[in-house]
Amino acid sequence: MINKDINEIDFTNDISSSTGQSALNTSLLSGELSANSSNPFNSTYKDIARTLTINGQNHTLDLGNNYIAFYNQNVNSNFWNLTLKNMTLKANDNAGYSPFYFQNMGTNQQKNSSITFDNVNANLSKTQLFYGEDTPVILAGNTIIKDDLGKTGLGSLGAGYYNGIVCRSLTVTPDANVTMTVNTPDYAMNLWKPTPGAYVEENNNAVWLNSDDGNITIGKNAKFTINSTTQDMRGLASRAAGSTMKVEDGAQVVMNLANGHSTAIFAGNLDVGKNASIDITTMQDNNSEAASLPIAGATVVNSPLNWTNGVLNANGYHYAPISIGSFTFLQPLTHETHAINMEQGSTIRIHRGKANTITPLISFGSGSSNNNKTYTMTVGKGATLDLQDGAYGTVRAYTSYTMGLANSFPHAVEGPLNSQPTSFYPCGLITMFGVNGVNSLTFNSPKYVNLQRTDTTKTGSLIRLEGGTNEVNVNGSSINSIPTSAYDVKQTMLGKDSQNWQISQLTTYNGIGNTGLAFMPAGKKQNSVLSTNAETYTMGMSNGKVLMSPTQSGLNTYQYNNGVIAQGAPTQTGGNYVQSKDNLKSFLDNFNWWTPA
Repeated sequence: MINKDINEIDFTNDISSSTGQSALNTSLLSGELSANSSNPFNSTYKDIARTLTINGQNHTLDLGNNYIAFYNQNVNSNFWNLTLKNMTLKANDNAGYSPFYFQNMGTNQQKNSSITFDNVNANLSKTQLFYGEDTPVILAGNTIIKDDLGKTGLGSLGAGYYNGIVCRSLTVTPDANVTMTVNTPDYAMNLWKPTPGAYVEENNNAVWLNSDDGNITIGKNAKFTINSTTQDMRGLASRAAGSTMKVEDGAQVVMNLANGHSTAIFAGNLDVGKNASIDITTMQDNNSEAASLPIAGATVVNSPLNWTNGVLNANGYHYAPISIGSFTFLQPLTHETHAINMEQGSTIRIHRGKANTITPLISFGSGSSNNNKTYTMTVGKGATLDLQDGAYGTVRAYTSYTMGLANSFPHAVEGPLNSQPTSFYPCGLITMFGVNGVNSLTFNSPKYVNLQRTDTTKTGSLIRLEGGTNEVNVNGSSINSIPTSAYDVKQTMLGKDSQNWQISQLTTYNGIGNTGLAFMPAGKKQNSVLSTNAETYTMGMSNGKVLMSPTQSGLNTYQYNNGVIAQGAPTQTGGNYVQSKDNLKSFLDNFNWWTPA
């Protein structure tokens, strides 16, 4: 490795350090780049960085508790582009250093270098696969990573030896098939640290991107699977507010995660390409193991009720299996847009089992007011969104501590006036947090949308948009402004019969913050906190609009817009519209995104 004129090392047999470093020095390093010693100031190997492939030729590299470290002295005009391929890689208990350790290099040296694992079978114990906070990591071929981290104690979100991979950016190459299985024992204790940037995170991450601009790319037709059976293990997490996770056309992401702080995707934006899919099976509940003390002298909030807003820590109901723009402290005041974009034929499927929690399945924003933030989610043509939630958490009664300043709604938490708060979820399956945000959710001719709470003992919201401007659009295709498609809308609420309507287009608006679980009244402008009677407003009293499908429309019954029912018959129908029916009235009286009226 120290000979800069060698660009490929081919194994002819297994290499093991079980008998000491001599095997590494003789077989791989030939002079010791640095095995099992962090020696950044004394490394004598200068200007040796280059593109280097270590081809195991189906043999094993067993580093034991050793590691190979890289330093600034190694880099001059060239950088490291290291590829490990066609090998079994083993390592164990190396004090938090990864088998190939880039963290001793500076930011510039790392960001211009890279490491690739191509057709590698990694079997790791008490260590992570890679640590280089500013280094791009590439996963290729048929790569299997089994990592038992084994570290217990205190730790922060980016603590290196609590993560499977720590890097700048992650790329899974096109057509690759990569499986990560990452587990860890629970921490013995967690304490909240009230200093900016130093809060405790009660879980590990399969992949942690610790760069300000790191992205995640799952290449075309690739498959990336992450499995974990232990509490408090995230999937893919980036600290960069502007980061994007891109699942390219035809690619698949599959995650199977346990309970606790087990968010599957934590990023600034999420793009799902044509015919690509994300499939998450989880028990995520975001319940802390220790008490949260957000304010000095405040009442302790114990798990599993998780009634903290997560402004300064990792607990609370703002974190979901998919969390977008959910950055928790020192948010910049500059305008930021965070988005989920599902392209044609794509799929997002999240199934959560029976979990004692109140968290959403998809969340945008943190527990702050989210000034200057715009949150958008678009479900594109032919796309599938399947959200099924078995959560059954109990909502606490309203207090200024748990919910912020009181607003004009008189009832405990959200829900119908005078209802028992224990029967209602404050979060929707999709939730956009923050009273100063601008929120939009668009269903643009999707193939299938299922928003379902599978626990039969609680009612609950499907959508919650808290911002100053909140809009939901259901758009069908049309010719000459006449809809040619219809959505079959089936609404089933606890204690009521199922109702079915066919609509062509729908737009709804709702109130601000904790009044967001009610329609904005007809004639009312956005950015308003609603009155005490707002929760009684029906769709037919709102400033929204709906166009019924040709099969359910007729004279004076085909369209509602901001308090006005269109009179007469729809034009340019070609005789497709039926005679007057009660479908529009039924929809206006009964449809909502929240809870039984």
